[in-house]
Amino acid sequence: MKILGEDQKKSLVYNGIDMMDAGYFIYRAEGDEEILYANKALIELYECDGIEDFMELTKGSFMGMVYSEDLDRVKDSIKQQISTGKKIDKVIYRIKTKNKKIKYIEDFGALYTDPDEGLLFGVTIFPGTSELVKPDIDEKIKEKLKNESEDATITIKNHFTGLNVEDKVVLSSISASYNSIHVIDIEADRYKEIRSTELLHSYVGSEGIVSEMFPKIMSIACSPDYLDDMMKFVDMSTLQDRLADTNFIDIDFLGVIKGWTKASFFVTKRNEHNRAVKVLFVTKTLDI
Repeated sequence: MKILGEDQKKSLVYNGIDMMDAGYFIYRAEGDEEILYANKALIELYECDGIEDFMELTKGSFMGMVYSEDLDRVKDSIKQQISTGKKIDKVIYRIKTKNKKIKYIEDFGALYTDPDEGLLFGVTIFPGTSELVKPDIDEKIKEKLKNESEDATITIKNHFTGLNVEDKVVLSSISASYNSIHVIDIEADRYKEIRSTELLHSYVGSEGIVSEMFPKIMSIACSPDYLDDMMKFVDMSTLQDRLADTNFIDIDFLGVIKGWTKASFFVTKRNEHNRAVKVLFVTKTLDI
């Protein structure tokens, strides 16, 4: 058996990695998270013309590879997974290519120590699809999703009972922009449906208890990598503090049913202490 020298081994490894269909890169796990290596598939995924073009696009750093709105979540997720002793972390996030296309990918990173370079991450990434991030939801919901056409117009239920004329006019005019609208009474922990898809309506009904509704719907509608962030966003115990100095907050997440979605809270009523007591919770599919 022929014994290869170190240079020959390295050449074989690098040539093999460059032939991979999956993207692969190495970056420093500390400091400015400098990218040390990127294979051909990764450069093509970012629609760059070569390694110099890729380095210019990303500023030569892992931070420049991740879509800006996802960066904090991605870094927190990686840190949490590594702190638990996992050898491989997994995270799903968006990237923005040189041609301004938004894509989401699956990232599998291995933390290791190189004797010369120190602490590094070796990362393999694959283009993501909605199928890769669906949680294990119950069979009835799966069947409804399967039978629901992706191109079909959303079937709407409008519930304006009990609202005054002015509110009806306002909500009617803005409702067409959103997939769902719910009025939430924070202090009473109650919600009422204004607009909803048939699927959402069948699952949570037209009214009920907010603290029971949000965990229930997020567990089936939100992809696993975004579930923790979404549960924090819809946490009623902190919502009034988060709305103390603003009448609007929002978040983007990857939904199981409709893909990238924006969820928002709008303040509609404050009490004598200027605390938000009623809000609209709305969702809207993003075309990205």
